[in-house]
Amino acid sequence: MNEQALSVKGIKLALKFELTVEELQVLCKKFGELEINEEFSTGMKAISLVSMVKQAIDYKFENILIEEKHLIHGLKEAPTPDLTKAKIVKGLFLTFIEHQHGLPGFFSIISGVKAAGFGMGSFAIEGISEKLKLSDLSKIEFNRNTIASSQADFFNQTLTPEVLSAFANVRLGVYCLTVGCSLIPLYAKALKKHDKNGLDDSGIAQKAQSILTQKFSPHSEKLVRFTSQNLFRVIFEELFNYESTVYSIFT
Repeated sequence: MNEQALSVKGIKLALKFELTVEELQVLCKKFGELEINEEFSTGMKAISLVSMVKQAIDYKFENILIEEKHLIHGLKEAPTPDLTKAKIVKGLFLTFIEHQHGLPGFFSIISGVKAAGFGMGSFAIEGISEKLKLSDLSKIEFNRNTIASSQADFFNQTLTPEVLSAFANVRLGVYCLTVGCSLIPLYAKALKKHDKNGLDDSGIAQKAQSILTQKFSPHSEKLVRFTSQNLFRVIFEELFNYESTVYSIFT
């Protein structure tokens, strides 16, 4: 998608606020600068991504054109983890993006969050025949540097004007992609547990990254179906207002 196409479409930031093509490019440039900074963990980078989106909304509220100087990475000490909120977010997304047909019912959502978020039961991932348990996946060793590299690459490929402008709004896109990135370790361990091709950690991590890039694409029917449900979207965005939630989905 070129600049002209973006201009014609219009780019929604959040709520009633819109971005120009140039403002979205500025935002994505700052995202890119953050991702090449190797001094900080992926969780801390995620906090800064969400923080910069909030800063952009504040400037648009004041009717100020967003420039690079307005967006501060805001990296600081890690917040106290809030694992409960993080587990709810992960459980919700896994339940919806891995549900086979249509929308999961109320009881399916509750059992899905309990299993995929809190480890109370088993859950399914497309392409893997056996049900999975978080307790089993936690025992699987995986190279941390390989995971971190795949997560950085995931952000580099997805936090672009073309991808973010295709979401209902940029804030929702950043939030969803942050969750998708946080799931790379889980999918990588699940794939490693059932790998029959003798792939090394790097190959498995790349496969997990590719799967999640598709599942968290703005054109993914399951993701669109989930984020179109106002109740769950409000719950998700409210939970993501807390830095502790954003940080904790990576811990």
